[in-house]
Amino acid sequence: MRITFCAYGDLRRYTPQNQERLPLAVEEQTSVAALLDRLDVPWGEVGIVAINGKLADEKYVVAEGDKVEVFSPVGGGS
Repeated sequence: MRITFCAYGDLRRYTPQNQERLPLAVEEQTSVAALLDRLDVPWGEVGIVAINGKLADEKYVVAEGDKVEVFSPVGGGS
């Protein structure tokens, strides 16, 4: 099945040529954690995961056409 993986900020370095959007073919029952493993994205470097614009966790199983977005942790302020 086909999904779109979007990496923002420093996480783009884990995609070919630092692409922000990466169309992917994945197996049925692929979790976010398995997807990140496949792309060698360390879970500790991911601050937020969104699927089709809604927050998700590493256990979420992706579906046909999903847009999986990962963001670096947000910091700053005092």
